[in-house]
Amino acid sequence: MKNWKNILVVLLIGIMAVLPAQAQKKTKKASSAQTVPSQSGGPRMQFMGKFDAGVPNAGIYKMYDASDDVVCYILMPDLPVTKKIPQGVMYEGNSIGAISCLKVRVHVVPISGR
Repeated sequence: MKNWKNILVVLLIGIMAVLPAQAQKKTKKASSAQTVPSQSGGPRMQFMGKFDAGVPNAGIYKMYDASDDVVCYILMPDLPVTKKIPQGVMYEGNSIGAISCLKVRVHVVPISGR
């Protein structure tokens, strides 16, 4: 079972390496009513779900950008490693992380809406 998960992770990473070029194609913008403004005033991505990455303490997160109809898969640790410094909080580096985005051609429904 563990070998199957490792193969799946390798396949996902391979797919993520091939597909980013498609996300860079410009297309018509979605209406601004579909975007949710963030604290900085820009649009925010919607969290759609988390998948098992096959490694401990990491996951593949699916995010949706409604302004460009783009879905991104982000491989990252479940919890960030931080340490307190006089200026606030500093995020330490980690050895895992990748992002891959692609343009979607169908209507995306968040997991919570199913």
